Amino acid sequence: MKKSFAVLAAWATAVVAIVAVVIPSAKAAPVFTGTNQFSGYSTGTVVHADLLQFGSLGAPVDRLVNTDVAFSGAAANTNGLGNPVNNEFQNAVSPAQSTKDSYGRGSGLELGLATSLPNNPNLNQLVLAGLAQASAPPSTPLVTKEVGPIPANPLLYASLLRGQAEANFDPSACVTDPTNVSFGLGDAADVQLLNTGAANPDGTMQKPVVSTDIGTPTDRAVSQAQSFMHLVPNGDGTFGLVSETHETVAPITLFKGTANEIRIELLGEWVLKATATGKIGGASVTYAPAGNPTPTTPLVRITTAASPNANVLTAQQLFGAGGLHIPASPLADIWIGEPARAIGDNSANPAGPTTALDGTAASGAVDVVRVKLLIPDPASHLADVRIGHMEADASVPSGGVACPAAATTTSSSAPSSTTSTTSGPTSTTTTPPNNCNYNGYSTGSDVHADLLQLPGPNPTSRLVNADVAFSGAATNTNGLGTPINNEFQNAVSPSLPTKNAYGRGSGLELGLGTSLPNNPNLNQAIIAGLAEASAPP
Repeated sequence: MKKSFAVLAAWATAVVAIVAVVIPSAKAAPVFTGTNQFSGYSTGTVVHADLLQFGSLGAPVDRLVNTDVAFSGAAANTNGLGNPVNNEFQNAVSPAQSTKDSYGRGSGLELGLATSLPNNPNLNQLVLAGLAQASAPPSTPLVTKEVGPIPANPLLYASLLRGQAEANFDPSACVTDPTNVSFGLGDAADVQLLNTGAANPDGTMQKPVVSTDIGTPTDRAVSQAQSFMHLVPNGDGTFGLVSETHETVAPITLFKGTANEIRIELLGEWVLKATATGKIGGASVTYAPAGNPTPTTPLVRITTAASPNANVLTAQQLFGAGGLHIPASPLADIWIGEPARAIGDNSANPAGPTTALDGTAASGAVDVVRVKLLIPDPASHLADVRIGHMEADASVPSGGVACPAAATTTSSSAPSSTTSTTSGPTSTTTTPPNNCNYNGYSTGSDVHADLLQLPGPNPTSRLVNADVAFSGAATNTNGLGTPINNEFQNAVSPSLPTKNAYGRGSGLELGLGTSLPNNPNLNQAIIAGLAEASAPP
């Protein structure tokens, strides 16, 4: 245990050193009125790491370093995204955009220093290579931003960082499967941090402290998080909202090329999904590796230089016993393979995901691996490292989102609704339904690590804030006016009051001195940029 803690502490300390556009022909009546509203978000980060946080999340605190690799976020709200959406780390999933109803974002790398929390709007994050963002209305095409290779020895190497985002929303009609309301993707290929040896001729590191690859030459070096939201048919003419995040985590190697090398492999794709149908018993949160693994399917493999025979954890070992918790109080808490839990509950015994009995709401969060290095102040922590972090949330009206076939009338007057077909002196007008409101978000980060989070006095700050492969998607038929943040208080969606759908994706995000919540994301270095899209249009 002492050796494991030393390795984790060294890793945490190392971070410190480092759609087509839809243009309606005529103004149509909105359909998302009255009780017909929906909202939600999803977000993910392959790696999140923060250093030296003072103060508890949920209140204004400071974090010395705030880093995310491959961050994605998606959010939607039919009432508009006027309120920011933050993840568990108090980083922005979606900024406040009162004129938008959906939003997506993606980035390869984000870095914040002395970040105040919640970090939304993201004012102090450095987003290397940019941030791909999209918000709607109006609907957007797929936005892609990428860069690479990035040789920055001895601090950083990345072969390719990519962010993608897309948002689709029409105030006069439902955007349904197979089209996503919001989408975000973060992708990072072979990220290496803090070289303790020489650089190779191609710019890669011989002895990085942390790397998202395995072997020499490197193998399986791509980390990806994608978050998206979509309306699915309930079978009776109404629709439910699904908010989900998918992640593929590259092998994590610590102290590569040295006698202390440790390899952590997460096998396959990991999926968190929140579904709200609006029907009694129709709300659910599911979390599992893709492909329906058997109880004996290996999911996590840990190999050390001293013990070349891998320590393999199967599906039954991880999920049958509720995961593995290794308390090391007062120094550290470690969780591996925990079940889905309530968003924001990072305690040793977290509450389960939230599902409404009437099927109108579902939400949950999960980390494949979660490590927190503690300091005596119970409201603070030295470092927080997450591998395979995901969040998802969905809300719909009772009975489901109503998007039946619209009524059609014929008159000789000028049309003023959704669509109009004119033949001779008459015009045929299609009137949309008035019960189609929903909201939600999803987000994922393959790895999140933050170091040295400190309390205010106001707000909280985080020394290092990092995410690998971050994705986010959000939608709200009432507009994305409220920013959406994930558990780390990083932005899933900014405030976009005139937009209804938003998506974002990035390969690597790194923040230094990040204030929380980090939304809007003002202090992130997003390597390879941030892809964002929002709609309408």
